[in-house]
Amino acid sequence: MKLQGAKLDSLPFEIAYLGRLKTIEIQNNKADTFYFPNSIGYLKSLDELLIFNTKLDTLPSSFGEFKKLKSLTLAMCGLKKVPAEIGKISSLEALILDNNSLFEIPKEIYKLKNLRYLSFKSNKIESLHDSICMLKKLGSWILEELI
Repeated sequence: MKLQGAKLDSLPFEIAYLGRLKTIEIQNNKADTFYFPNSIGYLKSLDELLIFNTKLDTLPSSFGEFKKLKSLTLAMCGLKKVPAEIGKISSLEALILDNNSLFEIPKEIYKLKNLRYLSFKSNKIESLHDSICMLKKLGSWILEELI
């Protein structure tokens, strides 16, 4: 499912009925803020979620329920915090959180045992948690503009 240049304020709760959906891509959404319903976590077949240039309100705790998600991109979304539940996405191989307003990387990230690529470019990260050293499969990570 690709949505580009729309003016959506949220996805419908009923998105949970799309059990075979593999990809969601939302780019350049023109609404003031975009909201994910908690039902998003019911998309058990989702393997790629890309949100770009879309102002996000918050991320629901159900983000931790994705069982097959391999790639998560939340770039230019105005995020100030990443929920700890992200550490439950054990299948995640690529995590891109570029151009947000993040001050810290959640320590739960060490639970992402399959993570191969991690990028936090252009955020407000002040320090790294030691747990990042536990990501044994990580082949590449990018952190720019460390304050």
